[in-house]
Formats: sequence, structure tokens, C-alpha cells
Amino acid sequence: MLTYRQTPPIPALGGIVARFSQRRCREAQRHVPAFDLPARLDRFIEFYLGEPVRVGTGAESPRAVPEVVLVAPHTRPGKRLQMLGDVDTFTIHFEPTGPHRLFGLPLQGLADHALAAPDALGTAVLRLRDRLARAPDFDARVACATAWLGERLAAARPADGLDALVAARITPGMGPAAATDNGRVALWARQLGWSERHLHRRFIERTGLPPSLHGRLLRFQSLMQAHARAPASPLTQLALEAGYFDQSHCIRDCRAFTGQPPGAFLAAWPDLGRP
Repeated sequence: MLTYRQTPPIPALGGIVARFSQRRCREAQRHVPAFDLPARLDRFIEFYLGEPVRVGTGAESPRAVPEVVLVAPHTRPGKRLQMLGDVDTFTIHFEPTGPHRLFGLPLQGLADHALAAPDALGTAVLRLRDRLARAPDFDARVACATAWLGERLAAARPADGLDALVAARITPGMGPAAATDNGRVALWARQLGWSERHLHRRFIERTGLPPSLHGRLLRFQSLMQAHARAPASPLTQLALEAGYFDQSHCIRDCRAFTGQPPGAFLAAWPDLGRP
């Protein structure tokens, strides 16, 4: 059976880290069949502390991933994930501009990539993996990760107006659909005293995606979360809750981000805890 735990960060990491999570499963292949990954907005560091998961495409057999990976947003489907043996993962999930603020890591060009984390962040991340592997439980792992991140806070870039505006896009009740409105981008540029071109460039540097695509993925992620909360709800209701203007836009995005219509994708998506 697959078990999932998550917890928010301490206040000092707010605006940089979204949450910590852990997935564990003995003999995972018996409980979680191989499945195709959709496009996704998450930015995270994932530590594989048991058997490595395997990722491939339709044209290649799944291969074991590195012990620690840095994953940027993915804008298209096509990757197939396979879990074998005893799976034990610990994940640091970041806010949209968190990696840029904490590590000074420009994200432009990293979309649709998963990197060996030491190549991007240095070998200290491997020492953290060793501490996580020795930690006796989830709470101890969170404490290890919090201490490691806290050591880097002093050098973190302070939040500015753009970070605040990007964070506001994912605040419940803000209306994800509004985030794709060109008028909203123009308004942000005026608020910051920037040109729209400069805003667009900075947005990609900090999040890895242009504002319009970021907004579409945000709506799609909201759709998956709405379905997880109420799987029996009709698609029309889920789409409206997620911020879509109508069902046709929802269907278009689902096909673009999963390769399937919404009904087929949501019915087949495995229960891995939080989507």
C-alpha cells in the first residue's frame, strides 16, 4: 500500500518552499502500475531513498533516475513513470519563484527537464540525501531538510513585487483564469514600473515559463486537485471550480497536457496522494 505524508514549511521558508512530502510503498509494482505523467507546474527536489523510480518515453524503456533530481515545470506529456520494489521518496516542493530566490537559479530553458540535482546545486545536496536516509521518520526528515534550506536563507534573494504578484496567482480565491489575461500582465507591468517585455523576460527567468502558459498549467493543476477532492463531481463543475471559462477550454488543455480527454485521464490517474 502506498502511504503519503505532507507538511507545510516553517514561516521563515514561506514564499520559497511550498511543502515537504513523502511517499512510501513496499513492492510498489503490485500497488501502482506504470503510468503516463501529465504536464505539471511543480518545481521540486526529489530524493530517492529506496529503489529508484524509472522514467522513460513511449520510444524508450524506463531508466532509473539519479538519486536526487531537480525537476522543473513540464509543459507536455510523454514521460512514463514506473515504480519497482520498495519505493521511498522525500520531496521539497517550491513556490513558483522559490528556486530562483534561494539558489539564484535561472529557470529559463529548464522547462521539460529533470536534472541530476548535484549538477545544478552542488554536492551538498547528496550529503542531505544521506542525512534523510538515516532519519528515523518523516518529521526527522523535515527537520533535516529545514536545517539545510535554512543555511541558505541568508544568501537568498529578497522577495520583490514580481514575486508577490506571482504568489498571489496561486492564492485560493484569486481566480486562476484571470492569471492568463493579457490585461492582467499589462496591469502588473504598470504596477512594477516595468515594460511588458521586461516583465515577460523576468517571469520566465524566475518561473521557467511565460505568464500565459504558467496560467494554463495553474488551471489544469487546479482541475486535478478539484477532482481529487470530489471525484464524483461532473466535469463542468470541476472545470468552473478550477477557473476555466467553459468546458471546451478545459478539454483543450487536458488534451494538450495529457494527450487524453478529461474523462479518460482523470479516470486513469492513479492515487498517489496529492496530484
